[in-house]
Parts: sequence; C-alpha cells; structure tokens
Amino acid sequence: MENYNHVNGQVSINERALGDSMEYLNTVTGGDELSSLEMRDQIDELCVYLNAAKSKRDKAVAAIIAHRWSARRDEFRLLLEKMTVQSKPDAEKVFHEECADIAAQLVEKDQAISELKKLGPSSPTKGKHPDEISEQDAEQAAKTLLERERDDLFMRLLRSSRCIYLLAKETFLK
Repeated sequence: MENYNHVNGQVSINERALGDSMEYLNTVTGGDELSSLEMRDQIDELCVYLNAAKSKRDKAVAAIIAHRWSARRDEFRLLLEKMTVQSKPDAEKVFHEECADIAAQLVEKDQAISELKKLGPSSPTKGKHPDEISEQDAEQAAKTLLERERDDLFMRLLRSSRCIYLLAKETFLK
C-alpha cells in the first residue's frame, strides 16, 4: 500500500507540473523559438516519466487487488470472468485522487489512535455508560470504514481500467 501511495503522489505532482508547464508554454509561444523547443523537450521528458509512474501505479493497484482477493481465489476468478471493463480515464483520475485523500485521512486516524492508546485505559475517552464506545474504538471504526471505502475505489479502478484489469488478472493467476 505504501508503494501505491508513494507512486500515486508522484503521479499527482507530475500531472500538476505538466499542466503548469503546458500553460507556461502556451503563454510564451510568441517568444524565443529556441527556448520554446527546449521547453517542449522538457515537457516530452516529463510525459515519459509520468507515463512510467502511471504504469507503476497500475501495477501497484493490481497487486493490492490480487492480494485482497487471495483468500477467495475462486470467487475472484468468477468476478473477473463476468466483469465488464470500460475504459474511463477521467474516472480513473478521480478514483486515484480519492484514494490519496483517504490515505491522508488514514494517516490522521493512525495518529489519533496512537495518541489515544498512549492515554491508556484510564483515559476520560471511555463512555460513561457500558453501551457507549470509547473514542479509540470510534477512531478505529472510522479507520476501518475508510479502508473499506479505499478497497471499493480499487474495485472501481479494476472496472474502469483495462490495463489494471489485465494486470490484476495476470498477477492473480501467477
């Protein structure tokens, strides 16, 4: 998961850099022809790097999906056989952005849970009534919900990217 989060962050940064570079190039096209060509070369180089990072990210998603389904191989095999994959690049981008948001929220939840554990069982975060849950349990439940949401996004990525679908199938069948 750490690999995916890292590569997803790189892709996001490079997409912004590419957009900024394209915008800058469009504003200076009336200027020096040589510097414009150099800028285009840099943009082309950035595109190559970005595509390589996206490929790594797709492989990371496929590996995560295959790992998540490893205990239910037959069920996943049937799912793959019946699944209809429609290429939706815009949706993929949104799903990856949502995964990045969830990753940031999970870091916050882990920090909160860690702090609550340090307070120990005598902390005032416990409910006053036996049927109330502790703040730590509430944070853990919220974390679990976020993890499920991220897993759902990975399955949406599987359905919206032919590349991820094929990589997951290949990884799973190894």
